[in-house]
Amino acid sequence: MQARRRHTDHTTSAKDRPCARAERRTLLSAGAQAIADAMRAGALPKLEVIHLQRTRLTNRGAVAIFDALGEVAHLNMRDINFAECDGIGDEAMLSLVANLKRTWENPLVQDLAFTKIDLSGTMDQRHHVSDVGLCALATALLGRDFFLNPLEELNLSDNDIADEGLRALAAALGDGHLRKMTSLYLSANKITNEGAFALAAAAKGAKKLPELYDMRLDYQLVGWDGRRAIVEAFKERGQKVSVILKNLE
Repeated sequence: MQARRRHTDHTTSAKDRPCARAERRTLLSAGAQAIADAMRAGALPKLEVIHLQRTRLTNRGAVAIFDALGEVAHLNMRDINFAECDGIGDEAMLSLVANLKRTWENPLVQDLAFTKIDLSGTMDQRHHVSDVGLCALATALLGRDFFLNPLEELNLSDNDIADEGLRALAAALGDGHLRKMTSLYLSANKITNEGAFALAAAAKGAKKLPELYDMRLDYQLVGWDGRRAIVEAFKERGQKVSVILKNLE
């Protein structure tokens, strides 16, 4: 199997946006808890970016940060990157969904400004977000529990998502959610043509298509028929989408 190239840019200049960063597997759960405590204490009022990729962050640490996010309404969080950590999974995803809902219910919050969410793993360090986590996100969107229309990139590659999860996300997209999303990365999950067909069907009947042009469904059981169905569905709606498909060998 060919080594996959990473398709996200993990570099963010401190000059560009207030950013909490840790790399090279130096961050333990205690470090994540310290960040969460600082958020709660109001010590990071302008924090917009949390990049903790390639650390020893676990579900426990991710949940601590997401819980703090739900409690601190003034944070204008835009970018969460917990890629390539120690087995981030449904526990973290469910916490993120619950705390986005919690934030949205705060009367002081007018919008959720997220533009990027990255919970991807790697071939050697897989994460474990499954249909449970992705369905929870889609169900919350469909229920109008919160809106994520500014979101431009969702990266859940190298997880355990199957057709049910993609079908749920497709329903949310078909209902007009995630309108600004340009990049959807679901490489190396457990999706088959059935999930691809569900996404194509949702695109055909969507109230408004997202601004999607870059989709990754490679390294799993999605075939050329599934890819063709998605491309043609978007084409029928006057939109061109690139579906990267490198199958398992």
